Amino acid sequence: MLVGIPENALVLLIGPRGVGKSRFAARHFDPGQVVSLPQMRKMVCDQPDLLEATNDAAELQALLVEMRLAWGRFTVVDSTNLRFRNRQNLLTLARKFHAPVVAIVFDLPESARAHGERLSGLPSFLPGIPDNLTVEPLEEQLASLKDALPRLGQEGFHRVYLFSTPEERDQAEIQIQKLPCNRKEHQGPFDLIGDVHGCCDELESLLGLLGYRREAIAECPGFTWRHPEGRIAVFVGDILDRGPRILDTYRLVRSMILARTALAVQGNHELKVYRHFKAAKPEPRPSILQTLREIEQEDPGTQRETIRELVEFIEGLPHHLVLDGGRLVAAHAGLREDLQGRDSALVRNQALFGDAHARFDEESDATRMEWVHQYRGRALVVYGHTPVTESAILNRTINIDTGCVFGGRLTALRYPEMATHFVEAQKAYAVQRRSATEWHSQDRPNKKSPILSRVETNRNPEPPTDANGQCVPGQSPDLTDSERETDRGNE
Repeated sequence: MLVGIPENALVLLIGPRGVGKSRFAARHFDPGQVVSLPQMRKMVCDQPDLLEATNDAAELQALLVEMRLAWGRFTVVDSTNLRFRNRQNLLTLARKFHAPVVAIVFDLPESARAHGERLSGLPSFLPGIPDNLTVEPLEEQLASLKDALPRLGQEGFHRVYLFSTPEERDQAEIQIQKLPCNRKEHQGPFDLIGDVHGCCDELESLLGLLGYRREAIAECPGFTWRHPEGRIAVFVGDILDRGPRILDTYRLVRSMILARTALAVQGNHELKVYRHFKAAKPEPRPSILQTLREIEQEDPGTQRETIRELVEFIEGLPHHLVLDGGRLVAAHAGLREDLQGRDSALVRNQALFGDAHARFDEESDATRMEWVHQYRGRALVVYGHTPVTESAILNRTINIDTGCVFGGRLTALRYPEMATHFVEAQKAYAVQRRSATEWHSQDRPNKKSPILSRVETNRNPEPPTDANGQCVPGQSPDLTDSERETDRGNE
């Protein structure tokens, strides 16, 4: 059996004593990655089997697990983990640090019984030791495992692996899997490119300015772009929507990724397009209509292939990239230092929308930028999402979205040189949305609260349109309420 485990995971070995959990851990994991109660007892009092030390050992175990997760380290908890409350405490701790939790279950009752009950003579309660820390008789542990098995899949584990025979346990192969965001081995040099939004003419001009050359590619039809000195382009998201050549832009970026001359992260507009095509009953969001119109202009057979490839392309984009040994981070809307190199829904929302907890992203563009003023990380963070007139470094972060689709510039940051290059937009292809302050003062001149006013505006069945006929954001049927609220300001 192949057991795949993310590189930053918390692993729970679940099963009664005597099923080989500790031997399994010793065979497959580094000793420094494994945390067990006997190990903690030995650290506390030099006696791994002294049950009177269990209380202190459990506290030390919890502290050590929390510290390792805070550092983003792979951690294995070698205990019975048969109590629901104990598992939930560990799951809660892992969520705090955005670590996936993998359960490896040892359902081997015969092996447990054959091993014997070395502690069978001990009473079920020992003075000075809480009930939940005493050692249960083997049959009670087996009964606890039997009760837990049907619901483990609903408890919040990232994956659950079950060994039901000793052969499955002994023949298991552990595969530690890199997170999609982990590209630390890529050391550059890089050319990081801001939000393109379908401005393919400007993108081609910028690539030429940076020294990239157009050439044929075997991996897909057409051409790609390659730098003669081996530089890698890094796109910070939002390559789709709004501009005049959306599919051309997508195919150019895709060809460079296939040719390994570029990397890219997902932007909120890519996420919208993906959700549209994955929805059971798609209802086009106003902000993706331009992309849908370009696809509709193709013949039916080509449309199906385009949609399939586009969905696969977006699925393959990470929500952020950690590059150059952790010294460089690319994320569409930026990323706080405590979320870099991690993977969770909160990390994704922060990377794509700029604030993982904002209920109304457009309430204030300052909310998107709050993390920038608080950033104290070691890595340089390069991002876009919120257009600025000029790129500048602030607290080791730099915004390179200079609003090309709105008539501004398409900007690239050369790393490690830290030099910016840009081309001017040929024209304004879309009208930038107004700020929250303008929205409230111009469209809702009454004295209602800004949040209530914004909710009512979003409920307008005929929202305002911009110069290109693009509507003010609506709702997507496949979003949760909180996701809809977070997403409305990013149309």
